Amino acid sequence: MEVEIFTICDYCQDNHGKMIVIGPFDTIFAREFPATHPVLGIAGRIVFEPEEEKGSDIKILVLDPDGKDLLRPILGKFDLKDDESKPLKHLNICITNTNVLFKKPGKHLFQLFLGDKMLRQISINLTERK
Repeated sequence: MEVEIFTICDYCQDNHGKMIVIGPFDTIFAREFPATHPVLGIAGRIVFEPEEEKGSDIKILVLDPDGKDLLRPILGKFDLKDDESKPLKHLNICITNTNVLFKKPGKHLFQLFLGDKMLRQISINLTERK
């Protein structure tokens, strides 16, 4: 199993298995806090080898600089059916959040879990622009 993509972006879409990711970023500038960001996409792509388990729970946590939930945990289940015509199986994750409220500046974490195992962690930095 490999996490090929896990990023924060302006827009993401899964179009029949084709992943569309526009405007990945790692910093948000705000004039003051709390600050509302109009659209925040979370894009991910996990690739599984044929012999690997292809069904499980998936979870994404979004944490503020104090380690508290910024958003409710994003939970889901998936089951990739066997298809012998495809040697690898992939899971595309495209989530769009609107009007996300950031209470204070600092490093905000995005954590991707498969079952209880954290696969990837990324961060974005919220900075006050004067």
